[in-house]
This record gives sequence, structure tokens and C-alpha cells, in this order.
Amino acid sequence: MTQRLQRKSVKHEIAALAAEIRQVRTRLSLTQGELAERLGISQQTVSDWEKGQRLRQVHVALRLARFLAL
Repeated sequence: MTQRLQRKSVKHEIAALAAEIRQVRTRLSLTQGELAERLGISQQTVSDWEKGQRLRQVHVALRLARFLAL
């Protein structure tokens, strides 16, 4: 797979993860602030995640966990 296709694939996966974070949070009836408080992070971080920003590290960690079957 070329680097260009890999980047496109990663961007698509990050967008899907961002949407899933928002869907699960809203299904749990949590605000971004409430989720942030429970996780010990800022509300801005949750907002960034839901916009697909700052997720590259999370994306890599998820791929690693799947690979190691954790």
C-alpha cells in the first residue's frame, strides 16, 4: 500500500473513531465536560477528539491493542 493510501486510510479511521466517541458519549447522556471530568482530562481534549484532532496517538494505541489482542 502506498503512503498516500495509508494516510487516507488512517484519516478515515480517525474520523470514524471521532464519530464513535461522540455517539457513545451522547448515548451515555454525558456532556463533553462530564466525560472529561470522569477521565481526568480537559473538556477541550474531548472536543478535539470528537473533531478528529489529537487522535493520532489514540489511533496508534488502538491498533497496537488490536494487534496484541488486548
